Amino acid sequence: MTPLYNLPTHRACNMFLESYKAAWILTEDHSFEDRMIDDLSKAGEQEEEEEEVEEKKPDPLHQLVLHFSRTALTEKSNMGRALLQEKEMEKQRLLYQQARLHTRGAAEMVLQMISACKGETGAMVSSTLKLGISILNGGNADVQQKMLDYLKDKKEVGFFQTATA
Repeated sequence: MTPLYNLPTHRACNMFLESYKAAWILTEDHSFEDRMIDDLSKAGEQEEEEEEVEEKKPDPLHQLVLHFSRTALTEKSNMGRALLQEKEMEKQRLLYQQARLHTRGAAEMVLQMISACKGETGAMVSSTLKLGISILNGGNADVQQKMLDYLKDKKEVGFFQTATA
């Protein structure tokens, strides 16, 4: 005798169906088809009633999950707005500081210091270049235009000699 788990699945199912048919269906007095139709039609009506009942009774777990997911999405969108506002404030602060340095003559001072070096590199030139880069960082158009106008008006060759070195 072979155990059921060694049989192919379709053979085991067929054996089960044959034994079920012999033990239950053939012992019934009336037609199995009529009984099946009655059972299935009643089951369909019961399912419809259950669906209506389920629609009326919301699942508390489902409600909790929906509540927390909506809350998380709302907080995420608020965090995104706060992050954008923070970045915008940082950009405005940087532009303000650059403009303040520019009005006090920092841009011209950077250009004059670099021009005065006449192509020699050193610690002063590198720190002056870093200051110039920080003044121009962020694309401050006013400072860029002022520096360009200064270089055009003064026609300083020393600046370009130092910049190439």
